[in-house]
Amino acid sequence: MKKATIAVLSLMVMFSLCFGQKITSAQPAATMMMAQGTIDSIKPANPVMKSSAELSFKKNNGNTIKFTLSSTSIYDSNSQKTTLGSLKAGDKAKIRYSVSNGVNEAMSITLIK
Repeated sequence: MKKATIAVLSLMVMFSLCFGQKITSAQPAATMMMAQGTIDSIKPANPVMKSSAELSFKKNNGNTIKFTLSSTSIYDSNSQKTTLGSLKAGDKAKIRYSVSNGVNEAMSITLIK
């Protein structure tokens, strides 16, 4: 009888370990935002330091915001795809970005005439 009870308990423990749900911490969903203003500065990516490019941006309301650029789509004022190298300080732009864990990740940058 004891052997049967131990066998059943052992099977229950094995099943709970094999089929139990993994508990993970919930990550907050990214919030999509839009900003319009002027590019202050651009810091290129540094592959040696494994850092993404960064952009400092002055919003139309006067607040400055920093963006990380990793897989950002960039468009000129004619909505044609362009490169990060075509952006310069003083350019007016509209930036669509996500905010996740306090990081502003630019999804797209569109220059404005």
